[in-house]
Amino acid sequence: MAGEELMSMTLVGGALGAGCAAFAIVMVRGLVRRGADRRRMTEWERAWALTAPEWGRRPV
Repeated sequence: MAGEELMSMTLVGGALGAGCAAFAIVMVRGLVRRGADRRRMTEWERAWALTAPEWGRRPV
């Protein structure tokens, strides 16, 4: 391999590696966010189940 070819292959490999790492980070972030949203909604539904019966009552 010539020096120029080696350099271009190194740059392509580095760019591909960086792209794969960025993709992996975005995917993991999405999975973590989905889990956090699911947990947040479960807590909200639990709290609303306690609040909802009081919400519809009229003050006496």
